[in-house]
Amino acid sequence: MDSSLSEDPLVPLLELSGYLVQKTLERGAFGVVYQCTALDTNKTVAVKALSHKENAKEEISALEQLKKLDLDKNNLVRFNRHFEFPNNIFLEFEKLDMELLELVQSFNRPMPLSEIQMITQQMLVALNALKSIKMVHRDIKIDNIMLVNHQLHPFKVKLIDFGLACHVSELNRGDIFYNLEGRAPEISLGLPLNEAVDMWALGCLVASMYIAKFIYSGACELGKMGAIVQLHGQPDEQLLNTGMYTKRYFHRESPSSPWMLKRKCNCSIKNVSEIARSLTTEDGAGHQPLHGTSLRPFTKLEGIAMTRLGTAGNEDTRAFVDLLKRMLQVDPGKRIAPSEALRHPFITMKYFPSDFSSGPSYHGKTVASQNDRPPSLGTLQEDLALCMNDELTAASERTTENNSHISAETLPVSTNRIWDGDQGGANRGNMGSKVRSRNCFFKKIRRFVSRLFRSIH
Repeated sequence: MDSSLSEDPLVPLLELSGYLVQKTLERGAFGVVYQCTALDTNKTVAVKALSHKENAKEEISALEQLKKLDLDKNNLVRFNRHFEFPNNIFLEFEKLDMELLELVQSFNRPMPLSEIQMITQQMLVALNALKSIKMVHRDIKIDNIMLVNHQLHPFKVKLIDFGLACHVSELNRGDIFYNLEGRAPEISLGLPLNEAVDMWALGCLVASMYIAKFIYSGACELGKMGAIVQLHGQPDEQLLNTGMYTKRYFHRESPSSPWMLKRKCNCSIKNVSEIARSLTTEDGAGHQPLHGTSLRPFTKLEGIAMTRLGTAGNEDTRAFVDLLKRMLQVDPGKRIAPSEALRHPFITMKYFPSDFSSGPSYHGKTVASQNDRPPSLGTLQEDLALCMNDELTAASERTTENNSHISAETLPVSTNRIWDGDQGGANRGNMGSKVRSRNCFFKKIRRFVSRLFRSIH
């Protein structure tokens, strides 16, 4: 048994309930998760200890609703049972392998499209099942996706943590939930809500797996809305006219004038970052919006394909971008539904030529070999030009960083990086970014030379 458990006051309660506690899996604001052996079944399980009974009972209610579904087929965590003590409620779940976040943090490579497809497909199945019972998860993020057994079943995942889940009828217009990085525009604007909020959050996660960082900054509310406007265009006037919170982000001179994005943000204190606080305007009425654009090297969503050299024209990349655009449709009424997304070409395709350009691991997926089809010299020249442009841009950014006046739009947000797991200061994020930029440049040069020789021979 883990030595840290000897002073844990919950361990004796678990032992009284028939569990052999092996170790602590996770501690958080919600409670504690333990790995245990259930003595009556002799199975290894995960037991979640909750101290807030009201929240615990809501989660149990949602988990009981899930039992209507085939949990394994629909990629949903299996809830076994629960038991109560005066100050705690314990929930027993099947023991899963590890968080998806833990796996992707271990990668020293981009995540191939074949792997992104596998994760996306399984989560779409999960959302489709939840929609069938009118349940909204309300907390789709990489931390809440776990691998079942990565060694035996690579990339087989399940959706976990139904602590915030509710029936769609319980969603109230004006409710604020989801972390800012995954919060749908209709939540921010105060529009009517439905299951589409989970699809937006999944779209954010899918984009993050592709670029290895959050697609939207979570540092500033207006900065997030500004990023949506930049990548997708401004929400339709009809949406802005009916939003309860539209005036938090947009203003207009008269009722007949078009809405315009504000230039000062009035983030709530709990959301605003330390960097944003330091940018408070002289009159104290808000701060300059933080966009985090230095960590997102594209200005339209279609440009996400350009973050992987030589793949933008491939069928799999084009299909990926098309699905992503449909998942991140600003108007929730036009956003793709899970059942439709499961029929999308990116989800049904079996060939992934872009994987050869962006990563060596395909886990059984069939790919078209570029050794059979040598790239043209024109393609290689284009790739080298992009490499040189990337390095020149990076050098320019490093020069800018040395200047004393740095604009809010180029301030990096270190927590934008989801793979690193480093919650340190912006300076560590800058240093890591410089090193990665230089290493990436030389890798691209080596790749260019290698491909050039292959095309010649």
